[in-house]
Amino acid sequence: MSTVNVFTGKTIEEAIAKGLNHLSLAKEDVNIEILNEGRKGFLHIGSKEAEVRIERKAEQKSKPKDLDLPLQKGKVWVESGTIHCIDPASDKEKLMVHISPMILLYKNNELMKDKSTISESDQLKVDFKNEEIETKWKIEISKNRLVAIIKVEPGTKTLYKLRDQKPAREITLEATKTIVPNLTLTAQDIHHKLKSMGISVGIQEDQIELACKTENKSEFIIAKGENPVEGKNGWLEYLVEINEGKTFKERKDGSIDYREGRDIPSVTAGTTIAIIHDPIEGMDGISVKGEVIHPKSVLPLNLKAGSGTQIIEQQIKATSVGRPSVQKRGNTAILTVLPKLEHKGDVSLASGNLKFNGDIFISGNVDEHMEIIAAGCIEIRGTASEAKIKAGQSIIHYSNVISSEIIAGNSNKVIVEKINELTDILNNLIAIQHDLQQLKHNPSFVNVINKEGIMPVLKVLIKSKYMSFVNKLTQFMKGFNSDLEILNADWQNLFKKLQTIFITIDEKTLPALDNFDQIVENMTHLIEHANMEEIGVIAQMPSALNSNIYSSGDIKINKQGCYNCSIHAQGAVEINGFIRGGRLFAGQGAKIDEAGSKGGTPTLICVPNDQIITIKNVFSETTIQIGKKVYQFTKDMTNIVARIDEQGDISLR
Repeated sequence: MSTVNVFTGKTIEEAIAKGLNHLSLAKEDVNIEILNEGRKGFLHIGSKEAEVRIERKAEQKSKPKDLDLPLQKGKVWVESGTIHCIDPASDKEKLMVHISPMILLYKNNELMKDKSTISESDQLKVDFKNEEIETKWKIEISKNRLVAIIKVEPGTKTLYKLRDQKPAREITLEATKTIVPNLTLTAQDIHHKLKSMGISVGIQEDQIELACKTENKSEFIIAKGENPVEGKNGWLEYLVEINEGKTFKERKDGSIDYREGRDIPSVTAGTTIAIIHDPIEGMDGISVKGEVIHPKSVLPLNLKAGSGTQIIEQQIKATSVGRPSVQKRGNTAILTVLPKLEHKGDVSLASGNLKFNGDIFISGNVDEHMEIIAAGCIEIRGTASEAKIKAGQSIIHYSNVISSEIIAGNSNKVIVEKINELTDILNNLIAIQHDLQQLKHNPSFVNVINKEGIMPVLKVLIKSKYMSFVNKLTQFMKGFNSDLEILNADWQNLFKKLQTIFITIDEKTLPALDNFDQIVENMTHLIEHANMEEIGVIAQMPSALNSNIYSSGDIKINKQGCYNCSIHAQGAVEINGFIRGGRLFAGQGAKIDEAGSKGGTPTLICVPNDQIITIKNVFSETTIQIGKKVYQFTKDMTNIVARIDEQGDISLR
């Protein structure tokens, strides 16, 4: 039979390329006969593929060179992708080929199925069920509208070629498979999609070209907007030192050099402490769709002059001698000059408890059941045992803390512990605010509000709808009175207003609805900032035993360590020693020398989901918690750095 291969394609060039690839031959090694040039047709109606016949030049008119023809008589075989056969001597004998599923065998222009007899006189054409998957792609705009990303998954072509078969009277046509990239994505496709999505800014042509050429699943940034330039809120420029300097110095033998105390800044009356600066506006950005992206709004500094200070134009001046102190939460700052109380000797039954609206320095010990409360900082040279120590700012212990309660900072601890009850109070206030807004437009109440203010209307609301809330508020205030003195002025003022509105019912408290709206706004703001770290606040001590320690800023235990303590810091916790037993929470991460014990004392160390726990030596049965994920060590380990990984699990390094 004729050793002919016929190939088809949308164009002559495609048919030739398909044939050369199938035969693994170069163009110069073959003769090409164009059987049909094909036609496109209108809307693919009446279209016809191009068809070419390709033959090896050396084999065009002859039998295969390397075959012993007498031995091949009455046999069929495959060589170099071509089917060959020599008819048997007897007409009764037939040559048979079995056809694999991916192979299309045409005999005399008729498609054969499963198997077929062949002879030299047959015109044979072999094609394949080549699989072609187009490139998958999509364009996404980032949430901030500043980036357009194309995600590309290149397509593939699965090409088949006849596998060589030795001469036999019956063979099975089999094929080898080759998978090659099918890069169907074009720059024109991408530009058309960008236009339809309205993306016109910062088009990255080089990345578009790479996206079209990539042979691997990839992502490319193909458009970039311009980030807005953020402005700056109002701020203070300090003209005097605000932060305290070095802590007490530890000698090489571990004892404390009390002569090397802290450098405590101080001012005299008339000193300019700081200059108030107005906010600086930012600059607009632009999205990939050409939209203007505004920077965050800037706010002026809400500055309050505390005791010992006054605001003169854009300056804060001291009116007394003392230590300048700034308390900053969000965009509100309170600047005060705190006096200092120096107590020589022990705090005991003889001296009584100490309460002072400033700093307190104690040269001796704090005895059992004694209490110290200061609006500023507290320094204690001696040991604190079974004592209660509360400071509006930092607490520095130079000796050990035993079975005591330590609270450093503006008593966020008190607020955090009551946050659920406070949130419930706020929700009730918001509900009352909504009802008052409705009644404001009720003709029956308009005249009353205009003549007598909002309190008569509020009384009606309370009796008809909110008595249970008032009862709960009354009980809450009774239990909270003992903690009021340690709270900052904003919380104290809020609770005083709630007391006069709902409990003592002073009708002069709320002349207008706007005043009630302001109370709701203030409480919302205070609750939102309740869990914020207070900058500059620290509770520091050499060691602690069986104690509760809280700081709205940092906590540092800088010598032996702590045993069976409850430690809670809104900021960072650093323990230059051990932690054995108890529970530790660090809002800004924890750094510990040694955790747990050989005896397996239950020890829990917690941080938020985005923070890190670092431990040099950790004993088995110690537990760490990052966010909601918990891990218990089953063996002793060293140099641990624990964080949440990309999969959302705890990673130890």
